[in-house]
Amino acid sequence: MMGGAVSETRASVRFPATPPKVRECLLYLREWLHGVVDDVGEVELVLAELLNNVAEHGYPADTGGDVSVTLEVEQGSLRLEICDQGGVLPEFLMAHKTLPDPLDLPEGGFGWPLIHALTEDISYNRKDGVNQLQCRMPLSAGPEFGMTEPV
Repeated sequence: MMGGAVSETRASVRFPATPPKVRECLLYLREWLHGVVDDVGEVELVLAELLNNVAEHGYPADTGGDVSVTLEVEQGSLRLEICDQGGVLPEFLMAHKTLPDPLDLPEGGFGWPLIHALTEDISYNRKDGVNQLQCRMPLSAGPEFGMTEPV
């Protein structure tokens, strides 16, 4: 069982950056997300991409390290923050905003374009050896995406 801190508007968890622990984290946060967002799947997709990138590429295989996740409801959106002490995020990933042609890719390659497509205000900073990636996701798609107001 994964431990963390949750409230009505905020959830945070810290865990070893390994693929099994990423899955455990996603299951842990899913319960909280169901009470906060309409489309849990999109948030889970973004979290899975970000956290698996840390688990697979952030730390050298022989050292490992932790990753922390904070989700917070603020001003009509969900703010996501991922922090780790792994390697520096390559700059080109922050500019990877369009979905590539699947025929031009080796296995994978859709993660960062999907993250950019599903989030807003994505930013990355590294300070004192800590990577901090933040982004926002709207809490509701709203009428422009085919949803209607309740009657």
